[in-house]
Amino acid sequence: MENPEFAYLKLPVLLGLYATEIPFFLALYQAYRLIQSIESGKAFTLEAANTLRMIKICAWVITGIYSAGALFLLLQGALHPGIAAAGLVIVLASMTISIFSALLHEMLSHALEMNSDNELTI
Repeated sequence: MENPEFAYLKLPVLLGLYATEIPFFLALYQAYRLIQSIESGKAFTLEAANTLRMIKICAWVITGIYSAGALFLLLQGALHPGIAAAGLVIVLASMTISIFSALLHEMLSHALEMNSDNELTI
């Protein structure tokens, strides 16, 4: 049963949920490309580093969308504790993915830089 006092929020909430599909599926595709490059033995390439960077960006976009949505619902007085808990789990999960992919991106970038320096030395 729908609450009539919050019926005007249905469209903005659905648009926010649908907006998160784009970065989610883009990150999922990038993860698939990363797995393919690892399986083919090309894990330590610039393409893999760029893939990790794109995953990081997508995770931060998802974090931003859900944080803005929670703030919007809070300002409207419609932030139910169950919705807040689910949103918090999604925000924390995407922040964890973003931080982990940023860490891997930096490590891979430094490894590629060291590899190119070693190739120039020899």
